[in-house]
Amino acid sequence: MRILIEPSDFFLQNSGDVAMLEVGVARLSALFPHASINVLTNVPDGFPRWASNVQPISARGYHAYAQQVTSLRTKGRRHLVRRWFQRFLRPHADPRSGEIEGFIDDVRHSDLMLATGMGGITDFFPKFAYGMLAHSNSRFVTVRSLP
Repeated sequence: MRILIEPSDFFLQNSGDVAMLEVGVARLSALFPHASINVLTNVPDGFPRWASNVQPISARGYHAYAQQVTSLRTKGRRHLVRRWFQRFLRPHADPRSGEIEGFIDDVRHSDLMLATGMGGITDFFPKFAYGMLAHSNSRFVTVRSLP
């Protein structure tokens, strides 16, 4: 089993978010001791070793993918058509395409993807919360506590 975790703090500088991530990782590791638990982070070299089955993975592909998706949504359909013609007539390589493909591959091969921390999905940040939930292709489940 492969589990991918998206923390709300990719730099591990918010102690509250890090605490929620640590508790979540510890509980998942205890529930699924043979699972591979991968955590997206901007600091893979400085990531704490909470359990032997927990591995940090670079979030560069995640950030590049998010930027690309946001850019396409905000520029509208004319931009999409123009971009399609540019690729068709004159293909060019995106320098981040390998990172984006790596992230998509990580998601595609994960059996479970979780978001930890995420103060952004509380009532205090309604625009962010609705945007995140409305543009998701997956189902979100709220877990109040794990055994």
